[in-house]
Amino acid sequence: MNILFNNQNIDIADFISINEDWLKGIHENPITAIEGATLKVGSKIRGACICNCIGCSANALIPDSRTYYLTPTTLKGILNYLKELTSFGYHLLSKERINLFSGSNELDQPYCIELRNELSKFYSEVYNIQLGAVSSDLVFHISRTNIFKDNLDSILEEPHLFDNICMSIDEQIPFTNKADYQNYLEELRWVWMKLEPIIKNELPHINSIKSQNSRLIINVLLPNEGNSYKDKHKYLYEGGPSRALKVDELLERYVKPFVGEILPLNIKVPSHHVFTSEIASLSGVKNSRVFISKSNFEPIGRAKSLCQNKYEFPPVSLDPCIRTKILPINDKEFLIQAVLAPSIYSDGTFIWREKPEWVEKLKSINYSVTHNTIKVAT
Repeated sequence: MNILFNNQNIDIADFISINEDWLKGIHENPITAIEGATLKVGSKIRGACICNCIGCSANALIPDSRTYYLTPTTLKGILNYLKELTSFGYHLLSKERINLFSGSNELDQPYCIELRNELSKFYSEVYNIQLGAVSSDLVFHISRTNIFKDNLDSILEEPHLFDNICMSIDEQIPFTNKADYQNYLEELRWVWMKLEPIIKNELPHINSIKSQNSRLIINVLLPNEGNSYKDKHKYLYEGGPSRALKVDELLERYVKPFVGEILPLNIKVPSHHVFTSEIASLSGVKNSRVFISKSNFEPIGRAKSLCQNKYEFPPVSLDPCIRTKILPINDKEFLIQAVLAPSIYSDGTFIWREKPEWVEKLKSINYSVTHNTIKVAT
């Protein structure tokens, strides 16, 4: 791959020598997220998500005509650049955890499957593993777009492209009226039906060690105990029922009518499942096994003003760290940025008390990728 640094052709070894400070910073805090849908607002790049969740920790914007959806061609160019750097010992992409989203609903990305295939090729060529061997969960809220349905259909045919599926069971999506809510429930019914093979552990995991584990995480999210939603968010829709405040209420509405009751199993939760509360079967699905995660909203992003009373981060979800992300701008340009996140699992951001120099420097570095050439400008 050709490298143009400040509009001059440069050997990759020289490029590394000149930029060793910030390259080392990324190497030590490797990229764990590649945003698939972005909107540029002024000088900032924000995630774009059609779900418009009222408690979105990433504070994502609603997609519009300006939204850029990362393409396989652009991602391939980015990955070629990262692959070149690995030959010199700089591994900028995490070998342990990677998300193809940051503030977006991945299954609403038009190129979702192709992007995962490109990423899987990278891991295969560089590390001799496939994407599913990395912590690469497919995380989603129920969406009612045709793209969402097509992608869910397709990804289940390629189980090597993901680690687990994490399905959000909460009441963050705003509904306009009862008909809109009923339409959502019908979509939810379809999703539960589609997920039956993974509920029954019929989709093989690329990692044989995990082959006996469940691959579906039911992620239940609520306000913290004793708290409630602000008045404007209290009801699911005007004249509708109140938003749930207890786990059992959510399960009664969004799990039991479709797949039955949750029956806890006497199985130890794997240590790497930080947020998993228990492993269970579903009474309505024979030979089923799922992970159950019960969490509270993070007081960050839109969730910060979601509830009546101020609240703190749940101890299990607070472990501040640097998260490095790729943010595409258009078919050629992208940024690599590092943020201070509540934890490695969070898409929210904190304000820095003391920002590392290499993090600040990333803000002034612009990338452009075309064909087999990467342009880096500082």
